[in-house]
Amino acid sequence: MRNNKKDRAISYIHRYSKYVDIFFFRGYRLENSDDKLGCSFDFHVPFLFENQYNVQFNNEDMLEKSFSFLDCLIDERNPNLIGKSFAKKIKGMTVSNHIDLIIKECFRILRIFRNASEHEGKKTIQDGTMNIEINFNEYKETLTYNNNTLSYLFFIIYLISINFTEKGYPLTTLISAYNKMKNNTTEINDCVGNILEKLDFEVTLSDFQSLVVLGLNYTECDEFILFKPMSFKDRFLKFDYLYKKGNNYYLLPSEYIENYKDTYGIFYKKKLEYLKLSENFLYKYLNIH
Repeated sequence: MRNNKKDRAISYIHRYSKYVDIFFFRGYRLENSDDKLGCSFDFHVPFLFENQYNVQFNNEDMLEKSFSFLDCLIDERNPNLIGKSFAKKIKGMTVSNHIDLIIKECFRILRIFRNASEHEGKKTIQDGTMNIEINFNEYKETLTYNNNTLSYLFFIIYLISINFTEKGYPLTTLISAYNKMKNNTTEINDCVGNILEKLDFEVTLSDFQSLVVLGLNYTECDEFILFKPMSFKDRFLKFDYLYKKGNNYYLLPSEYIENYKDTYGIFYKKKLEYLKLSENFLYKYLNIH
């Protein structure tokens, strides 16, 4: 029964995410040694922020399905909590890694939305900031957020639903999205406390849309990689660089490339482990077999 509930929630999440904007890569291949771009492929992954297909979805339904999905996931990971109240699940769930913490904190937010729906919470909007207040007999719960909070929340739910959680680039993406969600959540007061936990991590991605440069020519040094970055600038997207060492691929984000003599870029290898790409990512998103 629980599996059916989870499957239905995932099905809706994937159907919703098909039409929302945030996660996008476009591949470019370097021609010889100059900066000319040759487009080798173009592909899209689920976005949040812009509804390019002009399809209307109900955020309330997405919140409900996201809540159901995480509720089932918490039960799977914590069978001792099956049948307990949602508050007891949040307080009692095992948190042993980054993914557990992200699930817990997202569930806290989703629980407030659910309580607001079930208990006629008061909702107000002012200057793009939204506030929810729910008054119970003994205490009250509040949440102050904006549209970006929901965008990143739904993005996180989608990533977890497709198991985009492996160590390397997927985990770095997930943690970066979580911290963006946290930064757009002005206030939270619930059964746990009045803050969302911060996740400190060695690499933070500035956004999740980029032009990926293939065929990079670089000089290999012991502690860093030296190469000539793109001089061409895109109005909207940053350039990231695909780097291969042995059988492993890494995606080097431009925000971690340091300028060297105004001509070259340096990327320090100590951050590589946080940017490793899985075989599934290479195949699905970069069309590399």
